Amino acid sequence: MRQGNLKSGVSACALIAGCVVLGGGVIGQAQAAATGKQPAPARQQATESEVLRRLQELEAQVSQFREETLRLRAELAQKQGIAAPAMKVGAGDTAAKPVASKAAASSGDWDEPEVDKKVEGRDDEARRRLLVLETQARKSAAETAKREEAQKDKVQFDFSGKYKAQVNSRHNFNLSNPAQQGKYDNNSFVDHRFSLQIDATYEALLTRLVLDKGNFVSDWKEDSEGTLERWGQLQTAGSQLVRELFVQYTGPFMVRAGRQSWDVGQRIVLEGPMDGIRFQYPFGQLPWGQTTLSAGYMAVAGGWGSYANFNATGGRLGGNRQEIFGVSNKLDAYYADLDIRASRALRFKPYLIKVADSGGSGDADLNLDKDFNAATAPRDGSFRPLWAGLSVSADFAPWKLDAEAVSLTGDYAAGRKLSANALLLKAMRDFGKLGALGSLSAGLQFGRGSGNGTSSTNSGTMHNFNALFMCRERDKFGNIYSEDVHAGYYFWDSNLSNVTYLRLETTLEPRHGFKVTPSLTKLWTTREVFKGRGPVFDWSQGASTLTDTTRDIGWEADLNIAFPIYKRVEGFASFGYFKPGAVYARPDGSNPKAAVELVVGAEVKF
Repeated sequence: MRQGNLKSGVSACALIAGCVVLGGGVIGQAQAAATGKQPAPARQQATESEVLRRLQELEAQVSQFREETLRLRAELAQKQGIAAPAMKVGAGDTAAKPVASKAAASSGDWDEPEVDKKVEGRDDEARRRLLVLETQARKSAAETAKREEAQKDKVQFDFSGKYKAQVNSRHNFNLSNPAQQGKYDNNSFVDHRFSLQIDATYEALLTRLVLDKGNFVSDWKEDSEGTLERWGQLQTAGSQLVRELFVQYTGPFMVRAGRQSWDVGQRIVLEGPMDGIRFQYPFGQLPWGQTTLSAGYMAVAGGWGSYANFNATGGRLGGNRQEIFGVSNKLDAYYADLDIRASRALRFKPYLIKVADSGGSGDADLNLDKDFNAATAPRDGSFRPLWAGLSVSADFAPWKLDAEAVSLTGDYAAGRKLSANALLLKAMRDFGKLGALGSLSAGLQFGRGSGNGTSSTNSGTMHNFNALFMCRERDKFGNIYSEDVHAGYYFWDSNLSNVTYLRLETTLEPRHGFKVTPSLTKLWTTREVFKGRGPVFDWSQGASTLTDTTRDIGWEADLNIAFPIYKRVEGFASFGYFKPGAVYARPDGSNPKAAVELVVGAEVKF
């Protein structure tokens, strides 16, 4: 009566029997029906309903397995570059179900149907392609390792350089003092400079050569920076300057020997190229933080063998600058510091610099008094200063803080001691994006260097703070005063000598790479001085006889702009306005006119 439905159930049951999902109970019921043991009609109906329900569950599981198989094959084909076969699965369809090629065999409806096997060539091809790719990858990795091994036996060279050119226009840089007049104090001129760096690397060894060439390169300055540049009429560079030439080993420790750039902290004590040897050893993580020791020896330059040509061509601003290079001044310096990184945001660096003078009478004059007269302070080997400093840097977003305190003691000359100090504080806050203003940051700086006052004598303790060696990257706090008027003579001088300043600056970046930095600086002498005499020594060169005292150096307003021109080409412009105070008063007591500077240029880096 329901033999057709039963046969349909039996065929489905035979398919289910091929899967492990169906248990033996369903198979037993089907076999009982085949031997003629017919159950009651109610039980027969219940059995068929159970078979259909289990069949539907099985079909749903098979559909899920098929979909998962298709997804995995598609991923494999995508990796191997083979287009995955498009197989659409409908709402009530199963994907690529096997089709019975024949009806049940003559032996009975309960035999397994013969199913056409799916062609497995695509899977075989995918596996073959995957094996080829893996073989090629292993071969490529082996060739790369072989090339790297071969490169270890070769010296690697790296070339880099930059060219910087700018137009300078200046007015009244001598602050209305004829005794301080230089060729470029009221003039417009072009300043240019070329630097070439060559690095040769072999395993743990590095050799570096840096050459400088430019019309002011003999000053060892970056560009128009420093009092020495005002001597530009003396002699321009006839050959390149070797700024750096050293060999370095880097392994468990670092050793560098030759001419190299030295600096420490905020660059108010030491910055510039000198011949020497440097050793560095990392102690690793200590209780107070990651610690590295640095120590070294420096052969300090800066002596004058003779002032004959210098004085013959114009006195204080005459002579041949080349005389100060290559002179054996018998002046040695020893350096040591500890770089302590307490955390990622906090860093301490205590340091010591000791100078030992082995020169004697007749050796090159160090010109410590800046009078260009060897007779006033004869060289007797008694210059033995000691700098002890602590530099601290902290980066707690959005604040960035830098500080440095330095004590200067030791011997200045025979019978004269040194007792000087300096303090530098910097705070910068990043305000992030502020609408049309773009990125905005603002900062405040305070600097103080000790100095001699009106009560100081030429034979007593020297209180003027001075650096050992300063160069192009020394700390500056303006475009005119700290860079040119009171910039220092690069050896035993400082723009903080008897100077206290407070500076406010802000940086705007309305577009990426386009930066505008206005600033305002107020300056005083640390100790009172006589009007018109300058903060250190006698700016008037004996012309001022005023006895009134003052601390007013003046104030300065600056504007610096940097902007991209092309890839690796950056343009820049700067403006400075320095209004001198009573410290630079003229002999009649009036204050001089302002000093003004405008610079426009570009720099190419490659």
